[in-house]
Amino acid sequence: MKSLLRTIAPACLVEWYRNYRRAKDRERNRGRSSEAVFTDIYAKNAWGGAKGEFFSGRGSVDEDLVAPYISLVSDTVTRDGLAGSTFVDLGCGDFRIGHRLLPFCSRYTGVDVVRPLVDRNQEQYGCDTVRFVALDIVADALPVGEVCLVRQVFQHLSNQDICSVLLKLQKFKLVIITEHYPTGTEAPVPNLDKVRGGDTRVLDNSGVYLSVPPFNLPEQSLSLALELPVTYAKGSGVLRTFLYRPLSA
Repeated sequence: MKSLLRTIAPACLVEWYRNYRRAKDRERNRGRSSEAVFTDIYAKNAWGGAKGEFFSGRGSVDEDLVAPYISLVSDTVTRDGLAGSTFVDLGCGDFRIGHRLLPFCSRYTGVDVVRPLVDRNQEQYGCDTVRFVALDIVADALPVGEVCLVRQVFQHLSNQDICSVLLKLQKFKLVIITEHYPTGTEAPVPNLDKVRGGDTRVLDNSGVYLSVPPFNLPEQSLSLALELPVTYAKGSGVLRTFLYRPLSA
């Protein structure tokens, strides 16, 4: 029914309704815990998937986006002498990406705030070298490891949330961060704040730019490693993956 309405309704009406829903969702999420917000998203299949399925969104299944990312991780950890180290995957989600990273690490810890999802992952995929833990990466201490993966996670968090997580990333040798950014004729506005939730800053012509305020990561510790085109509701954008080496700052 929703697809039919999008087809027959005027574009301006569809955009108005989309913005209305986003505003309602943000107001509802204001003050809610990360666990409550993201558990609700998975329970309602807000990022897609069949009813009752844990699904982390298109970015986890689109091979044009996934395959180059997997290759980048493999090449980077090999070059940096980190192949066979311990990976910590923040916001591991449905494990579709993480499962493909296992050949490059000796131990893998998947972290997510959604407890039913973590329990499912642990039951189906957990073993001596693969484990999943239910943590709030904003409020809780992070597991120990050498390589940290943060794939399309910051875009769903507030600026304050992101700042809290960035402070905890200093202990890792390598952090691989992927985010969605707008493209077009209008210059984007960096780091517009938002309420944590399933939407991103892209529809507001913004994104998470880590080298500028309020994040201010040293430019010498952050490098762009991969950029892929991607489409979204109102147009086109790019998925950028950065290599962050905290100890190089």
